[in-house]
Amino acid sequence: MHVRYILTLIYGDYLTIINDYQPVAVPALFDVTLRFTGSGLEYGVLLCGSLHKQGEWWRGQRRLDVRVYNGSLSLLFYDGTKEQGASFVLPQEMTGKTIRLRFRDKGSLITVLDPDGKDAGQKPVRLSAPLFPDNVLYAGFNAGPKATLEVSAFSLLVPPSGKYDPRAEAVSTVPPPPLRKLAEKRGFHIGAMVSLENIHGLNIFIREFDRMVSEDFHWADISPTKNTYNFKRTDLMIAFAERNGIQVEAHHLVWGAPEHLPDWLVHGNFTRKELLAILHDHIKTVVSRYKGRIHTWSIANEVTGRRFWGNGAGDFWYTHIGPEYVELSFRWAREADPNAVLMLNEADNESRRTPTNRKITDSMYNLVKTLKAQGVPIDAVGMQMHLLFPYAPDKKHPPTKQEVVANMKHFAGLGVDIYVTEFDLNLHEIPGGQKKKWAFEAGVYADMLAACLEVPACKGFSLFGISDKNSWYNTSVDDLHLPRTEPLPFDDNYNPKPAYYAMQKVLMGK
Repeated sequence: MHVRYILTLIYGDYLTIINDYQPVAVPALFDVTLRFTGSGLEYGVLLCGSLHKQGEWWRGQRRLDVRVYNGSLSLLFYDGTKEQGASFVLPQEMTGKTIRLRFRDKGSLITVLDPDGKDAGQKPVRLSAPLFPDNVLYAGFNAGPKATLEVSAFSLLVPPSGKYDPRAEAVSTVPPPPLRKLAEKRGFHIGAMVSLENIHGLNIFIREFDRMVSEDFHWADISPTKNTYNFKRTDLMIAFAERNGIQVEAHHLVWGAPEHLPDWLVHGNFTRKELLAILHDHIKTVVSRYKGRIHTWSIANEVTGRRFWGNGAGDFWYTHIGPEYVELSFRWAREADPNAVLMLNEADNESRRTPTNRKITDSMYNLVKTLKAQGVPIDAVGMQMHLLFPYAPDKKHPPTKQEVVANMKHFAGLGVDIYVTEFDLNLHEIPGGQKKKWAFEAGVYADMLAACLEVPACKGFSLFGISDKNSWYNTSVDDLHLPRTEPLPFDDNYNPKPAYYAMQKVLMGK
């Protein structure tokens, strides 16, 4: 197996990323070849045979850090029973060069080789316990305070034996060209939500998408306590996007969902005047920090839909300030960044196929029309498009292409751009076997992307994730216990599904 990582991680504090989504099965004898460079006191690549599940970070974790510390290359082994690791120093001349390690006896014995697989003359390293007790490997990365790390190559190899068979050569499961290259030719943006922790997803994301939906801007994450801000995560996401030529769509600057607001705010018993000051300070602080670096801000999310929840009970800001919070939020964001695209985002507004869809669409349309007439700087309307979501107006039938085109043109008549912001498709209610489900999914993906491309005001189409493995249906919507939702264009093993190829064909104009 060959894996190539082309990414740079820059951290202001210790941060460790371990891919615990898809471990790799390893044989009794195998080599790991890698090349990385960096700067700062400490950085490196992690090879793990087991991961900690609870308690202290080291408990139960079998881990080998191939690290550079203060300019010296070493192996640092943690056996999962104590916080301290056993360190083995490698030759100084190997620092910054390709490293090849051969593992035997479930990783208990490590031999240092040169890049061609020949003995480098280093005494073998004997660990106190097997590194890979279950014959699986998890890959990861680590960087210390103010350190940089760039991993340019990472390969897992089984030493060859027998005759050469050309059929064994590794080939890409995704034929070129990638989606982002096809979209670029059309002056269009194709995006997805992604997490820095998902190594497999990151590689696909860099290759296929040029617009990143980042959900790291929720108020509870950025400002967990009053008068404090934690920008560590958002700084990482923006830096990552900039290094890879990717636009950022920040979700959500202002969202009235109480579950995404910090406890100090929701239960603070503030007066209306105090809440206005808190809201203004938050918008000014966050948007100013990223002025010129974030392409699109989702300013107010689900404003119209949540007003129908018990007279606005689902929207904290509407309940405690009133409807004018939307206008103020847009104006304050424009003051903080005059050039960013400011978007009003909503669910169930992609068509008028049901009474609920019509109610939300009409309410949002009238709100945007009124605010723009008052000079409020609303640049774009976002359509989430979580199709066939269990609480959607119609959880069995997606809208048609014509219905979506008509509604996009309806909003575009107000002089705003359109973005599809969180697209996915829940297959739980779709009958038939996998082949039939995936064919249905491919058809819907093709229709919705084609609808967006047909409307000049529609500037981008973004997915709410990349792989079925890491969909929100497997995390925040876990309590629904829905099997076989399979909502995204890459399957649990990160292989492209028919939905991916459908998108590719649409972007090619086929």
